[in-house]
Amino acid sequence: MGWTLSDDHEEFTGRAGAFLRSDPVRNTVTLTLTESMRHRNLYPHALFGWWTEGADVAGTVLWTTDRYPPLLSAMPERAARELADVLAERAPVVGAAWTRSGSASRCCGRGRSAGRRPPGR
Repeated sequence: MGWTLSDDHEEFTGRAGAFLRSDPVRNTVTLTLTESMRHRNLYPHALFGWWTEGADVAGTVLWTTDRYPPLLSAMPERAARELADVLAERAPVVGAAWTRSGSASRCCGRGRSAGRRPPGR
């Protein structure tokens, strides 16, 4: 149980695609972007992630560029807290991760720096 981060689009859609499609309204931006990425070389430095609870995916993150905040799916509060920690370890650029209840889990970063790529890039 926990976060898996990857730069592999196919791995992300293979592992988290069913979770995202289970709520297409809430996940429409992530679904649209991942489908577009399948056909075009958009966001070559994208970072993909999924959080598992047992064998099931229970949350996702897609970070396309430094110009936009990460796209988060609905996820348990524990997953949001862990994601904030995982991303802060890679690069302190995330300000908060939102949970289903709307509360934010703060992480170490203060804002975002211009010209920065997603963490680990």
